[in-house]
Amino acid sequence: MERVVVGLSSVKIPLTISIHRAILRLYFEPLKKPDDRCSRAIKFAFEKLSKRTGEDQKSSHLINSLAPESIQLLSDFNALERLRKHFFTLASLAENIACSLYDLCQKTPHPGRESVSAPIFEHFRGAKVSTSVESVRALKTFFSSPAPGTMNHISYLSLIIQLFFFWRSTLLRRVVSPARGRWAGKPVLGDYLPMAYFVCEKLVQMATDRYIFEQDEKDSRLDIDIDQRIQMLLDQFGRSDPTVRSFLGGAQGQNDSYYDQRVIVCLVYRAFYGAWAHYGINGLSEPQTIFRQYLYGKRKKELELLCKQLRHIKIDAYNDLVSEWISLYLSPNLSKAARYYHLI
Repeated sequence: MERVVVGLSSVKIPLTISIHRAILRLYFEPLKKPDDRCSRAIKFAFEKLSKRTGEDQKSSHLINSLAPESIQLLSDFNALERLRKHFFTLASLAENIACSLYDLCQKTPHPGRESVSAPIFEHFRGAKVSTSVESVRALKTFFSSPAPGTMNHISYLSLIIQLFFFWRSTLLRRVVSPARGRWAGKPVLGDYLPMAYFVCEKLVQMATDRYIFEQDEKDSRLDIDIDQRIQMLLDQFGRSDPTVRSFLGGAQGQNDSYYDQRVIVCLVYRAFYGAWAHYGINGLSEPQTIFRQYLYGKRKKELELLCKQLRHIKIDAYNDLVSEWISLYLSPNLSKAARYYHLI
């Protein structure tokens, strides 16, 4: 799995993260039965619990707070499942990766090496993060500089990894639940839709607020009136596709909120234009039907919180994120997201 993490002192850090499927299941699948492979893995992890930061007492307190019978905790299947849901989160995985990157900065690369790697977990094999030697120099600069805002370096780096790596990518879930049959080994449109509808909802909200996105005088990529851009793209799209024009016209006589919902649907439909029929998905159905399937729920709340944190802590990193959104979903090029994700 490979992705570019941005927002670290204006440099881009290419990372390669390799995690065995059995480990990823701890993060995405509930335990199925006592003493299965995942249950044994959790027992092993907590029997060997030792945080790199030396906060053993804090970790023990968290374990004890999950159940009063802490002595028998690791033999209780229901308690193990509570432990899994509490500790095996994307945030904790990102934090472990951030700690591994810090560990990389403490090593001296062998002469002639172009890349270096470090294990993500101290007691699990089959998980590592790799990056280039040049990127390690940038990471050293990051860790030696003052931490952004009120966060420490590890927490900020964890936040960046979650937003730019985990939430943009479907690779983690696809590794755990590989596509079968005709889609085996291929990207699937439905994997990308939750993030797409979230992003387009944010962009439409910016347009409603008449938000002119501007970073600085030297960065013209964000000098954009989002409301004008959306109206221009949808006008062009409606002229080329009567179905889209009819879909937007169906909001006439309704309140502004309902029209905005249809705009969100059309923006995602435009970004993945040409892929919908291929994957058997109706991209122009009723907004609430689409949102219940792809947008609403825990995922949206977590993303809202992460975006809010990033914007508050480091606005230029948030600008990087919005710039990516604009390039994919407000691009002048039709089907930009579909082509970017190799869906058509």
